[in-house]
Amino acid sequence: MPDSLLIELTPDTIRLSRLEGWWRQRVTALGETALGPLGQQGLADALGGLLDEHRCVRRRTAVVVSDTLARLFMVEPPRNAARPGDCKAAAELRFHALYGDNAAAWVLRADWDARHPFLAGALPCELLDGLRQAASAHKLALTRVQPHFVAQWNRWRRRLKGDAWFGCAHAGVLTLGLVAKGRLLEVRSLHIPAEAAHDAQWLDKQLARVALRSALTAPPRIQLCGTIPMTWLENSPDGVTRDWLDPVPPAADTPADEAAAGALAREGVRS
Repeated sequence: MPDSLLIELTPDTIRLSRLEGWWRQRVTALGETALGPLGQQGLADALGGLLDEHRCVRRRTAVVVSDTLARLFMVEPPRNAARPGDCKAAAELRFHALYGDNAAAWVLRADWDARHPFLAGALPCELLDGLRQAASAHKLALTRVQPHFVAQWNRWRRRLKGDAWFGCAHAGVLTLGLVAKGRLLEVRSLHIPAEAAHDAQWLDKQLARVALRSALTAPPRIQLCGTIPMTWLENSPDGVTRDWLDPVPPAADTPADEAAAGALAREGVRS
């Protein structure tokens, strides 16, 4: 099987990695480039330059987008929903109510469910158009474009225990999935300040605040993945129990770009 590519987008960086193999993928960080203000042509030019530099053409390519570039929210399905279009209309109304934006400027996808609240995600059209433009110029086959949380949630949701919350960290943001009775209730994103990397209690404090604002009970356990600080895995007698989901532990001595690429490659974005 030929090598595939992984493109990681954050608000200010495009990172490119090569994936080799299948189940035990070897990840090679090829390089990264700065990303200016988001726009179709700017993204296409920056990504195209990076692909040219590393002579990347005719490859299957997965894309993971930082949660800060996406919008993730829960949708209550309408009563007596009879078709998928009813759920889609509810998602568009919810999107407008939350953000005040015209849904036409975003591509909206969801786990449509007419019986239970479902997770919806939106990516800007200009971001997707920029990706498609660069992919077309280099004959890349885009196999998947996902927000970071969605990629992680799809991989780990069946491994969550009871009412444990789910958390994944990426590009300085911790995205939390608030879970009760095995169902996702809300999604919340938190900025991770620099000092949080050395504060084992930071996570407990944030979980308590989020639970209070959401009128929920603080979770007994949180299951973590992504590029998290090692400090967060330290359990305390009075704190929330922390589980590390990924079989490969976060390594303090791994270069940041390789650690991020390796974590993303293990999130189920295999192409």
